[in-house]
Amino acid sequence: MKKIVAFILAVLVMGIIAPITLVNAETASTLNEYAIDNIKILEDDKGNLLLSDNVTGEKVTLSINNDDSASLKMNDGETKEVSRDEAGNIYVENKLEIPSPVESVDSTVPSIQKRAVSKWIYFQTTYYDTTTQGNLQSIALGLFSLMPYVGTVATIAGIIQTARNLNAPTLYVKVNQYHTKGYQFYKYDSFFYSNKARTKLVKRVTKEKRMW
Repeated sequence: MKKIVAFILAVLVMGIIAPITLVNAETASTLNEYAIDNIKILEDDKGNLLLSDNVTGEKVTLSINNDDSASLKMNDGETKEVSRDEAGNIYVENKLEIPSPVESVDSTVPSIQKRAVSKWIYFQTTYYDTTTQGNLQSIALGLFSLMPYVGTVATIAGIIQTARNLNAPTLYVKVNQYHTKGYQFYKYDSFFYSNKARTKLVKRVTKEKRMW
């Protein structure tokens, strides 16, 4: 059983970040384009990401191998290996960059009636907070940490942009986690808030994930 990890963000209104479909004539691959202020994100048909800063000209490429492994190619050509451990920590070149979220197991037991009509079994809640600002590497790592559990690049980029529009430098997140009886499916119910007390909801996102 894997814990989720989370670090940065997920989507307010799909209209905020509408993907633009482009075609690369040389590779014949389809690219989706998203934007966070002056940062452009291109996603190829394999899920790899090219992030570029329209102001500084800096570029970072995130090549995703699977949910737990990726590589970062920096602006100077340097390549860094990215990994996620079973606890949900994110490492770059074996150095911890994003710690796994704090767990809080709710002692509230659902009523018999609720359990009878739901296939989902609650097992834990995690909390974390993250900045909506940062360089291209931190944004790339944030996308990598959330994509398996929150949603698409458009979803994650959308929440970052929304938080910036609200002048919220930090997002405060709560994630309720559930599984089916046989542990084959997991559900992540994520709530993104703009204040530390977690009362000003920016967006709620639910994603189901098949584990095998």
